[in-house]
Amino acid sequence: MSGGNGDAMLEQHGDMFLATILATLPAFTIEYTSGTERNETVIDDNLVSDGINFLYALDLSTTTSVDSFTCFKINQYEVAFLRAYSPEESGQFDRNVIQNIRNANSANMAIEVYMRPSPYSNKTGAQQFMDLYNSLKDNFVLRSIWLQITTPVEWNSHIDENRNFIDNIISTAQTYGINVGIYTNFYDWLQITNHWTGASNCPLWYWSVFGSGPLGETPSNFYDFQSFATWTLPVAKQFGQLESVCGSTVNRDVIISSPVFLRSGEIGQLKISNGKIVIGGYI
Repeated sequence: MSGGNGDAMLEQHGDMFLATILATLPAFTIEYTSGTERNETVIDDNLVSDGINFLYALDLSTTTSVDSFTCFKINQYEVAFLRAYSPEESGQFDRNVIQNIRNANSANMAIEVYMRPSPYSNKTGAQQFMDLYNSLKDNFVLRSIWLQITTPVEWNSHIDENRNFIDNIISTAQTYGINVGIYTNFYDWLQITNHWTGASNCPLWYWSVFGSGPLGETPSNFYDFQSFATWTLPVAKQFGQLESVCGSTVNRDVIISSPVFLRSGEIGQLKISNGKIVIGGYI
């Protein structure tokens, strides 16, 4: 992987798009290998659907070079979701994200960060959020984060404890003026929270794939979305996992085109506030 760790791990989950087939299977994590390369410009009729304009995005968790981010941008990926918190060692700030933020900014991509917490840690959800927040606040303007709620086998078997843990992160973030989005899907949310409605004010980024690589993609639109909890419309979808794009292994996403993009087509000066890179708030 260009600019990254070749044996790094990216999250891969069982697919509940076919819920009746996979309802009894746990989500899982796999080690990725290089997939089919995608360096072409990605124009797709799916990007305009029922009056909704979509933009391409991607998410990744390993250090990635400026050249790769520039290639992403050339191939019309507008937003990069970067991992800022890892569940390793009872939960810790992912220091790779600092260079990734700078590299993505150099390529003029909008930047969102996500947090993959450690539910079994001796640190509370609030403490884990503060690890992330304190590591970013001095050098960047943090407006929002995405909280990854996937892989049920990594969560507590007691639903109430999971709900409290998630709520602890959300409420703490909001105390600091940070908005929280949720990355999950119907199955994960059911197994982990029993369709808790306490995150009703959080936008939804859901995932739906048949498997890893290009052949495992689902359409780059929201046609397969199934309402759950209080979510009737998502703002983003991960439709491809573990694909090689511009020499880097990433997951592919679509997002609803926000007013930021509709006004200008580019994020330009909106990426910088008081000389600092702005993270979040683009969706």
